[in-house]
Amino acid sequence: MREPVHTLGWTGMQVKEYITGAIAQFNQQYAVIISGIAATVELNPRLCPLDPCPLKIKQDEN
Repeated sequence: MREPVHTLGWTGMQVKEYITGAIAQFNQQYAVIISGIAATVELNPRLCPLDPCPLKIKQDEN
């Protein structure tokens, strides 16, 4: 299991590389093949499991 990470400030390519690495690790660990990413979804910052979350802090200030 990977720890959640903030992708705030990451480029689309950085996010894709991170996800691709996670898929490769999963494929190797469980001897399955996931061939790609169907979609990426941006969640509301209120749902972020990380504390502190810079996006939550920005929302609280408004």
